[in-house]
Amino acid sequence: MTTSAVCEQGHIITDDVIDARSRTLMAASRGAQVWSPDIATPRGTTHEKRAPQYCGICGAQVLTQCPSCSTTLLKIKYLAGEREPYAFCSGCGEPFPWATREQRVSRIQNLLNLDSTLSDTDRLELIDAIQELVLPDTPETEKRKVKALELIKSKAPNAYRAAQPILVPLLSAVIQKALGLG
Repeated sequence: MTTSAVCEQGHIITDDVIDARSRTLMAASRGAQVWSPDIATPRGTTHEKRAPQYCGICGAQVLTQCPSCSTTLLKIKYLAGEREPYAFCSGCGEPFPWATREQRVSRIQNLLNLDSTLSDTDRLELIDAIQELVLPDTPETEKRKVKALELIKSKAPNAYRAAQPILVPLLSAVIQKALGLG
């Protein structure tokens, strides 16, 4: 089974990695949107091709495994004719560095849906509250975000704790300090 190589900024490098640990490629990529240099590594009398360590587009580190749990990246799928890397790890559910703010907020919503201690009324109230997190940071929205997160913390402490690794990159330093996260 082949896996993918994606840089931390979300640029697809190749979907022909046959060994995520050694980064060995099955063949040079043929896709027009995929940048995959010919990196030859001598091994006996043959040469292997390897996924690069860094992206040729932006210079970011190239991942072939989840940074949190080492699960190999899933092969890239085509979405409406576009190639997009998966935003979350299939092993641990953590977002990859290229996951958008909206995708990360969606993960927090999923954590709330999994919290069996919440009543349906509380769950709906909290799902409405997390929509504040999608808004750009301004002095006005920062106050609303703090209020929304304090509501989640008080009504769904388990989901709040589970969401902290997802929350911290989303929040400004002001919000992190107000919540005691930074």
